[in-house]
Amino acid sequence: MYDTIVNLARSYYHQDFSLMAHSPEGVLRSFCAQESPRTVADLRQELVDLLRGPDPEETFKQVWSTDGHSSYVPPLHGVGYLEWAHRMVQVVDEYTASRD
Repeated sequence: MYDTIVNLARSYYHQDFSLMAHSPEGVLRSFCAQESPRTVADLRQELVDLLRGPDPEETFKQVWSTDGHSSYVPPLHGVGYLEWAHRMVQVVDEYTASRD
């Protein structure tokens, strides 16, 4: 259901994710640059669908941390899971707009 989010969490936010970029947003920009436009669009749609669904914060926490095994834990950096999910949509939108 949220396969692209899980893939992002597992493949890009591994234990050495901070070596890829100086910020979690930078890692997401790397994902956007390296993956196909279709995959980036799928990620955005999954995030939007999740955010519009029931209990989005708990759902995102489950998908990001439990299913995706992300080493980036937003609350450890002063960011809520819901805030991070919204920020991800914003970063994807900014990246996509810069490519047009």
